[in-house]
Amino acid sequence: MNNLKLSIGMLVYNHEKYIAQAIESILMQKVNFKYEVLIYEDCSTDKSREIIEKYRMLHPDIIKVNYNKENLGMKQNVKNLRLRLKGEYTAALEGDDYWLDEHKLQKQVDFLDKNQDYSMVAHNVIIVDQNGTKLDGTFKNEIYPVKKEGDFLLSDFENGHMFSQTASILCRNNFNRLSESLKENYFNCIANGDKKSQLLNLLYGKAKFLPDFMSAHRVVFNEGDSWTAKTYNKNINLFNYESLISLEDFAYLINKTKLNMDNAKKNVIISALIYVVKNNNKINKDILKNIWKIEKNKVLFFRALIGLFVISFNKIKK
Repeated sequence: MNNLKLSIGMLVYNHEKYIAQAIESILMQKVNFKYEVLIYEDCSTDKSREIIEKYRMLHPDIIKVNYNKENLGMKQNVKNLRLRLKGEYTAALEGDDYWLDEHKLQKQVDFLDKNQDYSMVAHNVIIVDQNGTKLDGTFKNEIYPVKKEGDFLLSDFENGHMFSQTASILCRNNFNRLSESLKENYFNCIANGDKKSQLLNLLYGKAKFLPDFMSAHRVVFNEGDSWTAKTYNKNINLFNYESLISLEDFAYLINKTKLNMDNAKKNVIISALIYVVKNNNKINKDILKNIWKIEKNKVLFFRALIGLFVISFNKIKK
């Protein structure tokens, strides 16, 4: 793979309705560099595999497919795929998302080529439902609010902010800079893949956000294997809290960076408190109790209570 500029990773499981649109949105890209598309298909029970194979046969020089012999699940597939991405830059596109702008990749690669102090570049996204209908209003703005052009720094991540939706990000292949043991530490970090990937790249440079809308993220609540479908309306605050601790440990292992995730932790505690206030059942109370046991800095809980009071007061004012 001499002069391979970009590796694009795609995980597919039961994406029959969407996979053709996703692949077509890659193939429409107008670029002046060499790229590959690595697809891991995880024994779908629909016709995803048949659709992918048609594209592989038409574009064998670009599309490389791994057809699992048995269903391995998200975690193992992410690991297997991540280890195969060898390009100078990497990007990811889930089988139900798609890109909108035929110049997206070229714009992002050009930016990173010209700005060596940046590790990532992303852009605005539109949110669509399972039928491809654009979602607007409060829900969309809470997930991925429209942003202006600017920099995203490690300090933003520490405060609990996410850089952007995964399909919008193109980054340097900093993962391949890691030793074999650090790669295992990366996989053992329990945080979501997008969070630890963004943290890893922020440990090596800044991130640039472009104002263009160049990709679509599909949000499906009632079907599929996506994180959204699995966690919608569920109390996952204990997992989120443990993830923040795991991210702190991972950052220190990489280059001795000491993250201060206190604000992010406070917001998780506020969320856990809200669950208890709304439904004082055993599950919600146990989650809050476990967070209390884990966190040594109990001051965060008093800050969270103040934050909850402010939120309640502002709602009353409205």
